[in-house]
Amino acid sequence: MTEHPLEHVDAPDSVDRCQGVAKFAQCMHRVVTGSKFCPMHGGAGIAAAAKVAEARMYTLAKWQARLGQFADHSQLKSLNQEIALARMTLEAIFNKCDDEHAVIMASGRIGDMLTRIEKLVVSAQRIEKATGQLLGKGSILQIAGEIVNIIDKHVADKSIVNTMANEIALVITRQADLDVD
Repeated sequence: MTEHPLEHVDAPDSVDRCQGVAKFAQCMHRVVTGSKFCPMHGGAGIAAAAKVAEARMYTLAKWQARLGQFADHSQLKSLNQEIALARMTLEAIFNKCDDEHAVIMASGRIGDMLTRIEKLVVSAQRIEKATGQLLGKGSILQIAGEIVNIIDKHVADKSIVNTMANEIALVITRQADLDVD
C-alpha cells in the first residue's frame, strides 16, 4: 500500500481537488495534505519536501537547544578537551599506519590534524591569557621572588635560602624552556 493512494473527489468544486490537469481538464483526485496536488501530479513529492523542511526545523531546534547547553556550560572557554580529542585522533591516525608508506599516504590527514591542534592550542592560550588563567614569565618570577622572601623570613640559614632560591629559579627556567618547545 502506498503512503498516498489516489482518491477520487466527487464534488467538482471541492477544495480537496487536485490542481493538476489531466486530459485537458482539472484532475478529479484528492490532494495530498500540505499540497495542492494529488500523488500523480507531484503532491507526494511536495508533501515529502514539506516533511523534509519540517525535519530540518526540528533538527535546527535540537541544535539550538544543544548550543544553549554549551553556552551555559561553565568550562566553555576551555579548549582542553578539544585539544585532547584532536591529539587522540592524530594518535589513531598514526596507529593505523603499519609502515613508512602508510605514513606517507596519511600525511595529508596528519598535517591537517597538526594544523588543527596548533590552532586549538593557540586559541586556548589566548583565551587563558585573556581570562587571567595563564601567567606570564614575569608574573611567575615575581611570585617566586615573594616565595623566597617568605622563606627568608622563617629560615635563619641564608645559604639554605640561597640554595632554595636557585632551585626555584632553575625549575621556572626549565619549565619556561619546555613551554617554548
